[in-house]
Amino acid sequence: MTSRTLTEWHAVDAPFTLLTEWDPIPGRCSRCNGPAWLGERRWWHDEEPCRSTRPAEFLPDQPGR
Repeated sequence: MTSRTLTEWHAVDAPFTLLTEWDPIPGRCSRCNGPAWLGERRWWHDEEPCRSTRPAEFLPDQPGR
């Protein structure tokens, strides 16, 4: 599996939002501590997703945002 760019994630996450108005929140994966982004409808790993079968949560870099 190849990782997507932020522009490609924008097309999946918020296809009708202008790229300049799309503001995903940076954070980390609770399972692998890898970099992640929270978009309009979902969150994803910034790099290759971790392979564990345990549930994971998105942890924002700036709590409260």
